[in-house]
Amino acid sequence: MSAITTPLLSIVTGHWDRPGPLDRLVQSIGRTVRCSWELLIADCSAVPATPERWPEWRDRIRIVRDWPKSTMAPGYNKAFREARSEWVCWLNDDVEVVGDTLDRAVRWMVDHPEIGMGALYYAEGSGPGAPWHVNEAWGVGYANFGILRRELGNLLGWFDPDVSMYGSDNSLTFKVLLAGKGVVGIPGTRLIHHAQADAQKQRNVTTQPADHKRLFDRYEVLMPLMRQQYARFAKAQGPMVVPRTERWGEDATC
Repeated sequence: MSAITTPLLSIVTGHWDRPGPLDRLVQSIGRTVRCSWELLIADCSAVPATPERWPEWRDRIRIVRDWPKSTMAPGYNKAFREARSEWVCWLNDDVEVVGDTLDRAVRWMVDHPEIGMGALYYAEGSGPGAPWHVNEAWGVGYANFGILRRELGNLLGWFDPDVSMYGSDNSLTFKVLLAGKGVVGIPGTRLIHHAQADAQKQRNVTTQPADHKRLFDRYEVLMPLMRQQYARFAKAQGPMVVPRTERWGEDATC
C-alpha cells in the first residue's frame, strides 16, 4: 500500500502496554473505515509499538512517542498536534469500531457545519444488554469519544493538559461550546468500549477527584453560558441512549 499524503481523517489513540486491545482497535479501523485515514498512536510503553506490527496498514500508522511517560491528556495532545487531516477523532485503545461509524461521522460533520464537535455513541462491553449512549455532565452532553476539525482543535489547544485523564473530554467539549459551536451525538455511530478492570484502570481512577476539581474550578463560572450554548443546538441531538437492538445503515461513505 502506498503512503497516504493527505488523509481525510486522523484517528488518535494512546497506548501503554496493552498490545491485545490495541490490535483489536487497529483491526477494527482497517476493517471498517473506507475514507482515507491515518492512525496516530501516542505510545508511552517502555517498548513502543511499531507500524510494522500491522503490515497491511503500516503506511497509515505513526507512533508519537510519549516518553518519559506523561499522562493521558498531554500524551494525546502530542498526537493531535501531529495530525495532518481535515478531521480528527480520538478513541481509547480499548475501543472497537463498529460498522461504518467513522465514515458516517465525517459525512455528518460535513453536513452540519454549525456543530463544532460530534460525540460518538458507544456501549460498555460487547454483551447484548448494554445500550449505545452518549454522556452528559453538568447539564451538557459531551464527547467521551469525539470528532472535530483539526483547525478548531488546534485553535482551542485540544485537551486541557493539566487534567491528567478524567475530564479531558469534558474540557474540550466546554471549549467548543464557549467558541460558539454545538456539541451533538452523531446518529448511527457505534463503538464498543472493552474496558478492563486491570491495574492501569485502578491507577487511572485514583486521578478522577483531582481532575474533576481542576475542571470545576476552571469552568464553574462559565457553566450557565455553556448550558445555554448547548441548548441552542439541542434539536440536532437525538436520544442520549439507544437500545442495543436498533439497526442502522452500513453504507455511509465520505
